[in-house]
Amino acid sequence: MSDGEHLLKPAELGDVLRVSRKAVCRWAREGQIPRIALPDGRFVFDLAAVLATLSGETPPPGGVPSRRVVGGGSGEVGGGERAA
Repeated sequence: MSDGEHLLKPAELGDVLRVSRKAVCRWAREGQIPRIALPDGRFVFDLAAVLATLSGETPPPGGVPSRRVVGGGSGEVGGGERAA
């Protein structure tokens, strides 16, 4: 992750987009918005990447990418749906 990312929990992204946390989780699960998987199985969202996707910028071939953070997480960001 770069220092410029603004990472949000599902409920926080829902507040920004004025939708429910459940809608955010559903969109992520369906691959409609990009998500970042934390080592503990929870997801966070890069606000800029989500807004770019929703504004109509074309995602890479194969759909919207999901990223996984491997180890060393601080545990400060999280809360939300766990990876299936």
